[in-house]
Amino acid sequence: IRLKYYRQAQQIFSGEVPRNSCLSGTKTNTSPRLDSICEQYMGESMKILQRYDLTPEEFNMITQHLQANPILYQRVQLEMIRYQNK
Repeated sequence: IRLKYYRQAQQIFSGEVPRNSCLSGTKTNTSPRLDSICEQYMGESMKILQRYDLTPEEFNMITQHLQANPILYQRVQLEMIRYQNK
């Protein structure tokens, strides 16, 4: 999801997403178009977290574990493929 909205922001800013955007760090002094993309991104992200009963902190912790553990990452990838093939 993040990549989808990041690419939208890249199109608006000719490939360079401002450092102060919601997609690259602390959000301050952004354009209305970027604010709209940020709102859509946050809304869609929160819906997914709610669907799986996760807080943003829990999701971030899972992400950090996956980044730190290649074996766990591979297991999750295989499970996702298996789930998609159902």
